[in-house]
Amino acid sequence: MPLDRILKDVGDFELASNIILGYDGTIVLSGGSVIKGKGDKRKERYCTLGFPIKLTKSGIKGFLTSRACPDSRYFVGDTEVGSGASIVKFDASRGLEYAIMIPNPNYWSETYSKSVLFHLNKYEYPQIPEQMLDIFLPLTASTKPPVVGVNVCVFGGVNKEMTCGAIVQFGVEINVLKPGTRGKEEFEHFYHTVKVEMIDEYESGYNGAPVYIAARIPFATEIIAAPVGQVVET
Repeated sequence: MPLDRILKDVGDFELASNIILGYDGTIVLSGGSVIKGKGDKRKERYCTLGFPIKLTKSGIKGFLTSRACPDSRYFVGDTEVGSGASIVKFDASRGLEYAIMIPNPNYWSETYSKSVLFHLNKYEYPQIPEQMLDIFLPLTASTKPPVVGVNVCVFGGVNKEMTCGAIVQFGVEINVLKPGTRGKEEFEHFYHTVKVEMIDEYESGYNGAPVYIAARIPFATEIIAAPVGQVVET
């Protein structure tokens, strides 16, 4: 689902560029963090935090995620890390399916929470210990819209893994599970999606995960991420 459609619908939000107020050192939330949503009436399930955003007028900070994730309380393990905002949307005809998670300030880092997770190839970076190959990429606003064939990556899921692929088609119609149908598995036609062919299939918990273009800055070693959209459950 294209990110620009979500931001246009939300209206007062923009991509967060300098969010975060200190954290306690145990959990750092960012785009790509896996969370467990618990609702009052819906069964708990795993989802992934998408891109960080902020409310331009009030300065409230949060993350986009999937509307399919129960939106009352959010956990990492047994730790409650945030709650759902009142802003949720499912509008299949307009290609909109999202919720906003408001984090507990203890789990923000001014250095990292404005970023998305990325996994370095262990064969390209043999000098880095394998447990340190997951890094944070700063976000950048792309000057040009993505095109067919461009490579994209997504990080998330219960197993906290990254998969990459390429954009195949824009404006695609798909069938999605309608949120709030309480296990009846009602499907609905969902429009305006971006079809991406990934090397590996999505596993459990990828709903809401950020899809981005990872690119190296010219004449530098730093890698940055240009947002494309977020994963929609099919």
